[in-house]
Amino acid sequence: MRRLRLIAAAALLLLLAGCKGSKTNNELYLKAIGIDYKDGIYTMYVQMLDFAGESKSETGTVSGKQIPIWTGHGSGKSIGDANAKLMNSSQQPMDFSHVSALLLTEGALKAMSSRDISELIAGYPESRMNVWMFGTRHKLDDIFITKSFFNLSNTTTLLHSPEASYSQKSDIEPVFLFKLLRELQHPAINGYVPELMLEERAWEKDEKPHPELKVAGAFFFRQAAYETRLPIGQLEGWHWMNPHMEQYLIEIVHDGVDYGYGSFTRTKIKLRLKEDEQGEPAFEARVHVKGVLMTRNTQSPMAEVEEAAAKMIEAQIVSTYRSALSRKIDIFELEELYYRKHPREWQERTDGGAKTLLKPDSLRLAEVRVDLESPGKYKP
Repeated sequence: MRRLRLIAAAALLLLLAGCKGSKTNNELYLKAIGIDYKDGIYTMYVQMLDFAGESKSETGTVSGKQIPIWTGHGSGKSIGDANAKLMNSSQQPMDFSHVSALLLTEGALKAMSSRDISELIAGYPESRMNVWMFGTRHKLDDIFITKSFFNLSNTTTLLHSPEASYSQKSDIEPVFLFKLLRELQHPAINGYVPELMLEERAWEKDEKPHPELKVAGAFFFRQAAYETRLPIGQLEGWHWMNPHMEQYLIEIVHDGVDYGYGSFTRTKIKLRLKEDEQGEPAFEARVHVKGVLMTRNTQSPMAEVEEAAAKMIEAQIVSTYRSALSRKIDIFELEELYYRKHPREWQERTDGGAKTLLKPDSLRLAEVRVDLESPGKYKP
């Protein structure tokens, strides 16, 4: 009996070994979906990765050859028409269960409602809501065919794995689709999606330009509709008021003195709702930032460097707040605090969210404190 069991087990192993390399189905596994809208026409783009090749190598190559990236598109007067055109031209069934990113052009962001965005994914039962959400001003095809850095797997690009980049430089926090949809339904929150662009000059491969993706800014919504775009240069103070910030490197310069570079890893924010002299809402913020002084360019005491960094951070926060407010964006979600505590008054003051109750001086920084450490043994 024991011998028969061994023979049966060996036969089963042979059968399983014979299945190696066989194709179990002929479906096309999509990795990203893109939507463009121009002149009344929607165009749906899809990105497909060769999962057979991706699973065999973590380097993005198989036998020294680059793993290809496939793209497809279809156009129509509605997203449904565009999707139908795409499916009709497909040679194999398309599977949406592996989609990890949704990319919309600025034109599509302006044209589509939150319901359109939700139904775009909900229409496919196998799809998920925890996909990364991005906007762009570039051609979707150019974004989709961008290869990974250093021949890594193409699933490691900024489009599919933004959390890796955010852990190194926490400027604009990546957004899941479900979070965006939740914020679009909140009357006192301005939802946003990060903006992707192509950086074509920073990197080279064999002395040839190697385009890479980078975050260039963010697209903002107000009352569940597209409102405006802010470039990353006007958002330099955003991360200081974000408790999810993981790491950010800045050059500490104040009053013409370059103190060196500081790497900041933690920020704590305390926000209190008050009233000003006229009885209008005012928001008092206390910010505490910790970091390491990576390079030290002066003999100044550490306390002086910390004070310079604090003044620089304070200026960035105020500048970002006012730049966003000039575009009708509450970048630090101050109104959400007022809405949570006084929902009825918020409705009356803002006409149900049609206008903002914030003013340029509504945010008051009571304290910005910076604690810096020296990374090395040598301290000048």
